[in-house]
Amino acid sequence: MECLKRNHAARNVTDEACAADITRRMASSASDIRGDAPLVAACASDLKSHCAEVTPGEGKLWACLEKYESVLSPSCAAKLSERSQWAGEDWRANPKIAAACAAEASSLCADVKPGRGRVVECLRAAADAEVRSIHWFPYDRVGVVNADP
Repeated sequence: MECLKRNHAARNVTDEACAADITRRMASSASDIRGDAPLVAACASDLKSHCAEVTPGEGKLWACLEKYESVLSPSCAAKLSERSQWAGEDWRANPKIAAACAAEASSLCADVKPGRGRVVECLRAAADAEVRSIHWFPYDRVGVVNADP
C-alpha cells in the first residue's frame, strides 16, 4: 500500500477506482493513524512518549504528533511530513480540514471532483467570494460609503 500511496501522491495512478480506494484509505488513516502501519511503526516511540494519554480517532493522534513535531524522532518526522504532503492533495486526508469543512465542502463544492487539491481551492475561492461580498456600514468613520473591498 505504501508504494501505491507514493505513486498516487506523485500522480502516477491512472486508474480512477484504484485512486479512489487509495484516497479512501488515506482519509481513514488520517482520522485514526492506527490504520497507517508505516506511520505507526516510524512513530511508535514518539506516540508512546508524547501521545500515550490521547484517545485515538478523529485525528487526535495526528494532532498530537504535529504538536510535538519539533521533538519527534527523525523517522517519525519524515513520515509525518510525507503524510502531511499527501494530505495537501485531498482535503479528506487532512483531519483538521475534514472535521472543520465537511459541510461546506458538501454544499459549496459538491460539483468539484475530489483530489489534487481541487476541493480545497474551491473552499478558498468560496471564502474569498464571501469576504468580497461584505459591504461596509454606510456611515463608517473612515468616510467610505457602500464601498466594496
